[in-house]
Amino acid sequence: MRLRVLPIGCALLLLSGCASGADDGVHKPSSIEFVPNAAVLEEATESVREPLDVYGPSVHDRQVLERASDLLAEDCVRAAGHSVSFVNVLDYPPSTMWSLKYFGVWTKARASQAGLGSPHDALAEARQRQSEANSDETYDAITRCVGVDSRSEQIASLSYRTPEESIHERGRTVTWSWASDDPIWQEARTQQGACLSAKGYALEEQRASISPKIAEAPDSEAGIRAALDQVDCLSSTGAAQTFVDVVAAYQVAFIAENEAALVADKKDTDERIAFAQKVISEHGVTDGRGMTASRALSSSK
Repeated sequence: MRLRVLPIGCALLLLSGCASGADDGVHKPSSIEFVPNAAVLEEATESVREPLDVYGPSVHDRQVLERASDLLAEDCVRAAGHSVSFVNVLDYPPSTMWSLKYFGVWTKARASQAGLGSPHDALAEARQRQSEANSDETYDAITRCVGVDSRSEQIASLSYRTPEESIHERGRTVTWSWASDDPIWQEARTQQGACLSAKGYALEEQRASISPKIAEAPDSEAGIRAALDQVDCLSSTGAAQTFVDVVAAYQVAFIAENEAALVADKKDTDERIAFAQKVISEHGVTDGRGMTASRALSSSK
């Protein structure tokens, strides 16, 4: 079997191209006002509510854009003489991938389920099955329909926007980057590391985060114990809340500097979502809260 795999980041950005230089045109504030509990960690959805959220699409809005893009891509592929039906992303819970988490596993539910590894992902499995069912000819038709040089203007209008294309996406990216370099973040990171060391762990250290280093598989019993200890340290030291509060402080400063552009960006986003809802309605599919074209290109025969 011949595998054709795209890295998830570039698969996601297939319609726009991979981004770099996300801080172009924006400036790091010289100071911030740190406010405890300014951001909200929502364990039930493993997400973070931040000040910039009001200027961008919700996780459900992103699903709506994705589903509409898939429906138009299906039309394009079928017009080329191939049969395809992408997995309906609206049938699955919203992904948490849009909630940037630089500090690893932070909920007991996730730690108990998968340890330091990745949890079961029903949507990813469904996409994989769909991809494996596609012929080489169908795969090629999909790439033509969603490729950056060959897609329709309608599909392009629904695509994920890179930080270069959206001030909102740029703000989300740079504020997390700025926050992770802030002394308040670094002090919280140090306290988290001390907590893990006191529990007997060697540390897996990255620029912004720390996690316990284990010899066993991430989803083994040892991995689950280590993940639960990590959650405990993030909670007992207050590090997880501090991390997102620092991000919130930078986002408040970013909004103050770029509010007019953010309002215009939000207007464009709302128009894109309205068009996506129209596409879904015209295809006889309800905008329910309950293999995308851009992600279907993962593997095949």
